[in-house]
Amino acid sequence: MSDLQAEADLAPAPQDSVQQWLALLVAAPEQAVDELLRGAVWLGTYASLDPPQALPQFLPENLTDTFDLGLQTWLAKQLRHTALPPNVTAKQYAKALADAFALAQTLGLSLTQRWCRDRANALWRWLGSQPSFASREPRAPFLRALALDQPNRDLLGFWVALCQQAHARWAPLALFGLRRMPMDDEGTASPGLPMPLVSALIDYGLTLARRGDAFKKQWLNEVDLLTAVYPMSTRPWADRFREALAPRDQAAVRPLRHWLDERFRAANEAAPTTAAKRLLMPPHWDNEIRPLLDRYDAQTQPVETQLRAQMDRHLHYAKAAGDSHFLVVSNCRLANFLLQAPAGATVGVRDAAWATDLAQIAVQWAPGNHRGWSVLARSLDAKGNWPQAQSVFWYARRRFPYDPQAHNQLGHALVNWDELSDEVLQSLRVYDTAADPNLAELAQQDFLAARQLTVF
Repeated sequence: MSDLQAEADLAPAPQDSVQQWLALLVAAPEQAVDELLRGAVWLGTYASLDPPQALPQFLPENLTDTFDLGLQTWLAKQLRHTALPPNVTAKQYAKALADAFALAQTLGLSLTQRWCRDRANALWRWLGSQPSFASREPRAPFLRALALDQPNRDLLGFWVALCQQAHARWAPLALFGLRRMPMDDEGTASPGLPMPLVSALIDYGLTLARRGDAFKKQWLNEVDLLTAVYPMSTRPWADRFREALAPRDQAAVRPLRHWLDERFRAANEAAPTTAAKRLLMPPHWDNEIRPLLDRYDAQTQPVETQLRAQMDRHLHYAKAAGDSHFLVVSNCRLANFLLQAPAGATVGVRDAAWATDLAQIAVQWAPGNHRGWSVLARSLDAKGNWPQAQSVFWYARRRFPYDPQAHNQLGHALVNWDELSDEVLQSLRVYDTAADPNLAELAQQDFLAARQLTVF
């Protein structure tokens, strides 16, 4: 007998290989998932297929929940680390992550999908620090998995923030997520064009317009795609754009209006006099909120009730319109007010706990806005939670390295806590943490600490 024949006789049959892996899945779900995603298990007949194509063909229905638990546990374990696992190349790990999210979508794994939704911001930031390649990109299947499983509107702020960043690849997927998002938290499908989608499309366009007219075609392509997805006559589309643009800073939206002229010129014209529909508008700061602040110290309880009602209106507007600008600005302004000493006092703050809540909402809706992180750090500090405040201060400094305020506030806080050592002072002078391995390690520690916050 030849050596090749002997090896063939000793090799397990294809069906035996699958059964062995299924037995491992029952005994040790996380280990089985890890071996599957790393390509460390031979699946016989299915060996030529990637896991998202192979697994649905042989995974018994009664083991779907077991695999779901194993995948969720495996992802949670990965999230606790920023370095590559041992004995895995960058391309292998990127493919493993991409396959993991694709499997969550393909198999409809409710536990894993809910776990991803609950920490979408944390996972997104973490994935941004992981390896990715053109053919092995884990962020795209992650976003698709989120978009295709939305039982409520919890991801509205996440999608809007991605549109505001206007990344050429991620913004269109964020718009897809808004298309798939239900109209309420009961999961009711939207019967037509959702207003948050139009508002997010405007956010996307405003960011591109600030970069120059070279990006006009990129934005108009998305407009054309959405007009094909939601076929309506010109007038309804113009009405939606007009309504979404009305509350905005008109000087800021002027460049985008020029772009919009090429598709819906009527959106830049005055509304027809027959239009009786009342536009959805956020509370006006100077007319409706600032007068309450003038009475806050003298009539704290009744004024606080009215202020909370106004902030609820802001949140309602942001959820209904998909426009987070006024929510974020007003939350930061009110939080700054609450972090000041009451009238006639020289020390103390008005309400650090409420300021923290407001700051958390601000960074949830606009993680790319440095003001929200600044207010969050200072409110945590005012609450006496210095460890978390310090992590947020450092994180803001590294996320916004060219913002002087992020550096000044960190230095001021360290002075107050008497923690401005020579080593820390030196690190404050270094903008590029990658240039110093010690600082890179410190940045990694800050990232892991900041990620424990509910807003991250």
